[in-house]
Amino acid sequence: MTAPVDLAAVQADEVLINQLVGRVVVTDSALARVLYVWRRDVESEPFPVLSTDVASRVVVESRSLRRRVVARFRRLLGGSR
Repeated sequence: MTAPVDLAAVQADEVLINQLVGRVVVTDSALARVLYVWRRDVESEPFPVLSTDVASRVVVESRSLRRRVVARFRRLLGGSR
């Protein structure tokens, strides 16, 4: 079984790559090579297909975690608000 994919990390990497490609003018050829190799490496491995079962489970787990964090925070504040 493969390890779960951290979707937030993938999304953050994608945002960074898009910013680098779209907004940064690379004048240094060494930097341009590094960025090219990095992007090629990132894009060389296909992303696994996200099933609706996995997506649903992640949503449910994140809601559960949020409830626990909020409850703990309220306890630390000394009451349920």
